[in-house]
Formats: sequence, C-alpha cells, structure tokens
Amino acid sequence: MITVGFREDDAEKIIEFTAKGHAGTAKHGEDLVCACASILAYTLIDNLMSLSGRQKEAVVSIEPGDTKAIIPLDAEYSVGKIIAHAIEKGYRLLASQYPQAVAIKRIAHDKGRKGSV
Repeated sequence: MITVGFREDDAEKIIEFTAKGHAGTAKHGEDLVCACASILAYTLIDNLMSLSGRQKEAVVSIEPGDTKAIIPLDAEYSVGKIIAHAIEKGYRLLASQYPQAVAIKRIAHDKGRKGSV
C-alpha cells in the first residue's frame, strides 16, 4: 500500500509531503497505480520547488517507495497550497479507485522540529 501524507504550516509557510510504500497491484515496473502516484509526487515537488524562494532550506528525498519533501514558500505560500490541494485531490481520486493500494493522511506537526519527516 502507498500511504500519502500532506501538511501545511501557515505559521512557517511550509508544505510537507510524504509518500511511502508500493501499490502492489502489478509486477515491479508494470504497476500503473504506482506510476500514477509517482507522477503526482514529482509534479507536486517540481511545482513547489519552482515557486520557492528558499530552495536551499527545502528538504527533498525521492527514493523508490519513499518520497519526502518539506518546502518553504514565503510569499508564494497561498499558490503552493492551491497546488498541493489539487495534487491531494488527484491522490484522493486514485485512492477512491484503488482503496486497497492507496491511503491518504494528514501529517501531524511536531513542534520540536521543522516538519515531521
């Protein structure tokens, strides 16, 4: 199962995203659910990084089955939230079609550190 997490932090103007796991609906390299989830992740991260004026502060890690991003946005935060919500909607549509393979969650904020990834 792929578990996708989203968090917006209005105070710090950060958008956080995680995607972990594999859909398991087909053989490795042939899984269309994984391909859909991957392109949504790449689209979100690429769009937010292009908006960010604080790219050096961003934390992005993309590994097979484990994607994490914490991206600070400043003035572009409201646009970033719109993009994140659109991508989250894409994941929700994917989860509605493949509930055994995709789950969505909100990421809890850990006040002791920036982001929870």
